[in-house]
Amino acid sequence: MLSWYAYLLAFAGVSLEGEIALITASIASQKGHLNLWIVIPMALAATILVDWGIFFSSRLLGAGIYKLFPSLEIKVAESHNRFDQRRRPILFLYRFMYGFRVVTLIMLGMSKVSAGRFITSSLAAIASWVTLYSLLGYYLGHLVHKYFEFLDHYIWYLFIALILLVAIIFTIKTVSKKMID
Repeated sequence: MLSWYAYLLAFAGVSLEGEIALITASIASQKGHLNLWIVIPMALAATILVDWGIFFSSRLLGAGIYKLFPSLEIKVAESHNRFDQRRRPILFLYRFMYGFRVVTLIMLGMSKVSAGRFITSSLAAIASWVTLYSLLGYYLGHLVHKYFEFLDHYIWYLFIALILLVAIIFTIKTVSKKMID
């Protein structure tokens, strides 16, 4: 029963943070605490949910933002022109752009990129990203266990603490951002 809670925590971690949570879940898989064949589709689902949610939300809300801030429309139009010139590589590489992922998804949602093209490119990007980081974590797990074998009894506590830390950081960033705005 505990393992399903771990999968839910991993799902939440991948949704909120991404790489660190996926690598951690993959390391836990390597040790036998989780099943990698469940972690990978879980990470795919979490990532698709978040990325597509941001893309389609920005697509739906894009015009409403311009009504609130008319001067923003001109500035965004200029950046869209530059953005549209490089959108093919961005459609695939956005998933690997740590720190710029959300902004890139918002720009993609507000751009002229069709939903079908985004979904196709996004599926390829997400599948590549999940595969890369899952395998990285799984094989990195050998090194982690080799050098940190004394932590064997505490791996669940560390896994849960890491997920909670990611959730706390995400909450603090979100709340502080709303307070500044």
